[in-house]
Amino acid sequence: MTIIHKSTFSRQLKQIIEHIALDKPSASMKFKNELKESINLLPNHPFKY
Repeated sequence: MTIIHKSTFSRQLKQIIEHIALDKPSASMKFKNELKESINLLPNHPFKY
């Protein structure tokens, strides 16, 4: 399985992270890192989530 990151994904993720950061910057970075980690695991475990 190949994960393709479209430009809309990147733009929307940036907007979400910026919105979370308004309240708590550390939470926005944690969310971003955990999301990317989960996405990176998908090719090896596609039915995990």
